[in-house]
Amino acid sequence: MKDGINHVREITKNFKEVQKLITKHNSLKNKMRSIDRQLKSSEINYSFLHDITSVNGKDILIEIAAKKLFKSAGFTDVRHLKNVTPKREDLQIWCDDCIIIIECKGTKYSIPQDNEVSQVLKYIKFKKKKI
Repeated sequence: MKDGINHVREITKNFKEVQKLITKHNSLKNKMRSIDRQLKSSEINYSFLHDITSVNGKDILIEIAAKKLFKSAGFTDVRHLKNVTPKREDLQIWCDDCIIIIECKGTKYSIPQDNEVSQVLKYIKFKKKKI
C-alpha cells in the first residue's frame, strides 16, 4: 500500500494544492524536530530529578541533585558541605536574612530512622549563633 501512496505522491507533487500541503508538511516536520531538540534539552536539564526521586538513591547523588533543584528554583547561594569537618548538614541555602539548612537522606540500605531524619535539628543552635 505504501508504494501505491508514494507513486501517487510522485505523480501529484507538482499539483498546486499538493505543493502547498507538501510545503506545510515539511515546515511542520522542521518545527517538530526543533521542539524535539528543546524537549530533549529540557529533559537533560532536569535529569537531576531522577536522583531525588530514585528509590535506591545514594546520599551523595541526592545531595548534588538537591543542590541543582534549589539552584533551578532561583536560590543563588546554595552550598554543598560534603567535605566539612566536623560533619554538618548536607546543604545550606544562604538568603538575605536567614540560612536554610538541609539534610539529605537516601534509602539505599534501609528506611531512615527517626534519629537520622531529625539529626539536622542539632545544627540549628549552631547556626543561630553563627548568624
